Amino acid sequence: LLSVNLFGEGRMMYGRFSDTTAALMAKMKDHMHRNFLVDDYNPTTNSDEKSKMGKNRSLLIRCYGDTKSSDKLSPNRQDVVSEPICGALWMTGENDDFQTFSESLRVVVVHIERGTIDSKKLALVSANKTLLSRYFAEFVKWLSLNYEAVVANIRSQKEIKRNEWQARLGMEAGRFVDAATVLDLLNSIIWHAAGGAGVPNIEAEEANGRQ
Repeated sequence: LLSVNLFGEGRMMYGRFSDTTAALMAKMKDHMHRNFLVDDYNPTTNSDEKSKMGKNRSLLIRCYGDTKSSDKLSPNRQDVVSEPICGALWMTGENDDFQTFSESLRVVVVHIERGTIDSKKLALVSANKTLLSRYFAEFVKWLSLNYEAVVANIRSQKEIKRNEWQARLGMEAGRFVDAATVLDLLNSIIWHAAGGAGVPNIEAEEANGRQ
């Protein structure tokens, strides 16, 4: 609903882990260049339902993590996704019991404790159709102004970070060390952008709304 309000989409841009795999793949194709929310990973004690949700989540993580669909065909023998995935996958759920180490390195997990979300600010973002787009625009602007510094930092920190993750994960981790290194460097970029970009101030927006 938040996405619909922000971008004015006529269709809901979300699925559920309880959907059939075919339905999720079809929705993924519709939203492969945008934000795609898959809601409510909450496996029950029913082993069949738990297995279905787990398989759906694993498939989605691998598709977005590899930016391409797996080698699967739809019932009419057409590839469900025929071009690289450029969008982002957002998932909600009550646990993050990833089935493999590989899956855990393809996602960024944010734990949200009860009572830590300011519902008033969330309502403000939902009602303001341009606020989120402005955040994106300011990040792009910050990145363009600091491009050389960002590239220089990546070059100077890449091997340092890689050695740190190699020590943490061990030699047997193989290519996962590179994935962890990339996530670490991206986290640093986003962290610095949030501190240095002229992002919209939610408190100021809220005050303007009261006037």
